[in-house]
Amino acid sequence: MKLYQGANLNELYVQALHDCVEIKSPTPSRVGVVYDLGPAVFELELGSLNILTLPKRALNPFFAIAESAWIIGGSNKLDTLSYYLKSYNRFSDDHLTLNGAYGFRLREHFGYDQINYVIKELRNTPESRRCVLCMYGPEDLTNKISKDIPCNTSIMLKIRDGCLDLTVTNRSNDIYLGVPYNFFVFQVLHYYLANEIGVNVGHQRHFTDSLHLYENNINEAREILNNIRCNSNELSCNPQEFIGMILRDIDNINSRRFSEIKSAPIREVMMMYESYTKKLDHSIFERDAGNPILNYLVKDWSSKYTTTNNKSSQS
Repeated sequence: MKLYQGANLNELYVQALHDCVEIKSPTPSRVGVVYDLGPAVFELELGSLNILTLPKRALNPFFAIAESAWIIGGSNKLDTLSYYLKSYNRFSDDHLTLNGAYGFRLREHFGYDQINYVIKELRNTPESRRCVLCMYGPEDLTNKISKDIPCNTSIMLKIRDGCLDLTVTNRSNDIYLGVPYNFFVFQVLHYYLANEIGVNVGHQRHFTDSLHLYENNINEAREILNNIRCNSNELSCNPQEFIGMILRDIDNINSRRFSEIKSAPIREVMMMYESYTKKLDHSIFERDAGNPILNYLVKDWSSKYTTTNNKSSQS
């Protein structure tokens, strides 16, 4: 099993991506040839914002913000995400919802709100070791119909030394498409839970039983590895402040009331995207969002996708 810890997120990701690319014997899978590294664990650095700032990754910042709010809001609506990522349409069974929606599964799918329950449990019993949030159910094992079976299966929560530790377990994780967003959206959930419980944020860990890279993304992976540059110093950011901007506006983000978003950088970025969808004017993304990380992510994403107006694969 691979263990990735002790470095900033960019460095950990590069190590894991390199390990996947170096696999000599790819194997067939249900959706294509895959370079499967097997089990792996990431322990992410305390006090850092868990969002990749690697040149050529072109992380979609609008989608990352929206998915975070979508999960905490408990939604399963397809259009909330497909507005930013058209390719999400292919995962819906009914063209309206997503069967494996993490927030819906945490809030409603199993008959009660798991998030509210663990908040109450850990407020009342900080030493509890029973707080496990479930996203994968027994019915998923036999479901041969749905296009969207949860990859992230559970979240374990424990308070240690006055801080909330969060561990995500994952049955299968795509290092190019899935991992970068998982690191960030579950960190936003981590901060939300810690704030509601009234404790500090502790360690964030991700365990996957299958860390892999699909062959159709290997050229993009090699491009990232060939353009490595350390951005950790120039793009350092207080995660509490950054994530707090999102948490203050969950409802406005989910309902796309962008002009009502209280946090100026988040408001500016989301309104940039809204303007682009209407005008397809690449120059919109040259505006200053008022936050260096958001400015970097918008520039890196837009340089890859908006020049060709390719909105079907903005991943």
